[in-house]
Amino acid sequence: MLFALLSETSDFVFDAGTRRLAWSRRVGLRHRSGMVPFEEIEQVVVRTVLGGDAVAPSQRLVLLTRAGELPLTASYTPGDEHEANAERLRAFLGRSQGDAFSASVENLVSAGRDMDAIRELRLARGISLSEAHDEVARIRANAHDRQPPPRPLPVRQKVKHGPGQG
Repeated sequence: MLFALLSETSDFVFDAGTRRLAWSRRVGLRHRSGMVPFEEIEQVVVRTVLGGDAVAPSQRLVLLTRAGELPLTASYTPGDEHEANAERLRAFLGRSQGDAFSASVENLVSAGRDMDAIRELRLARGISLSEAHDEVARIRANAHDRQPPPRPLPVRQKVKHGPGQG
């Protein structure tokens, strides 16, 4: 019984004909599924769990979609195959690897996951904690500068109607 509560089954079908991803995931008794058009998948990234071993960190593949993150697995696993699988999936979807890391870190920062962004930067670039912190601050500042100014609220005018004016 305990095994049934902890087991995970995931199915991801990338249909080149319809250019849609059909997915379903069952973790224990919980089941979720959905469809995502390829156009909504912005990038494929490798996420590393915070606190993972630097020699053999635990990772998982994640799709960055316009609606948010969609992990291909519920759990993180150690292994060297994650980046190779991500690159194959990027090639299939027509996404370049060059902007995958930047998109991953920017996505983490915009989601308020600074610690995870700092971890990704330190693992990928071999930089110090303070350098990674400064990079996250720069990314946040640039994202704030790129946001369009808020639209002005519509002005509502009160029109007084005198006697006999509707």
